[in-house]
Amino acid sequence: MLGGVCSSLLIGCAPQQPELPPLPPDRQPLMSSSFEGVAGWSAPANLPLLSLEHARTGRYSLKAGRGLEYSLSYGAALGAVVPAGTRRLRLTAWAYTERPTDAMLVLQLLDPAQEGRSLVYEKIELGRYVTKSGEWTPVAISTQLPADARPESQLKIYLWYPNALNNIYLDDVALFSEE
Repeated sequence: MLGGVCSSLLIGCAPQQPELPPLPPDRQPLMSSSFEGVAGWSAPANLPLLSLEHARTGRYSLKAGRGLEYSLSYGAALGAVVPAGTRRLRLTAWAYTERPTDAMLVLQLLDPAQEGRSLVYEKIELGRYVTKSGEWTPVAISTQLPADARPESQLKIYLWYPNALNNIYLDDVALFSEE
């Protein structure tokens, strides 16, 4: 699905995203959003909440880019989203870019007891996989939760585009347990 082999003879061929084992077809997401509602998503003051420019489903998507280094951020206590005993998570989304990008989709787990120290910091470098401008591309990342993750640990999901020359959009974000 997301994986594949790219011949080294092809010039300009982008690497394919590593193949992840398929989730069972009846697996329900722990969290999902097509941004028709923004429950759990927040932003600093004066940051546009959502974009109407491009959407994969519905009318809205997340946006980062020119003048918007960060998108809205999803935040919740781990225990409010993830069942106890879960050890692996998979974040999936669809990304759309106007031109080549170095934006990143970030999944972070912070320990509030240790001044927000990162327990998990995983990122998808979207430019490596979203290579066709003007098309929605599926992206996914899988991560192991550390043994010291607690129910009060803070789960964060956001787009980060530090050197933005154009815009990137994200839609249909979902978080799954891999167990």
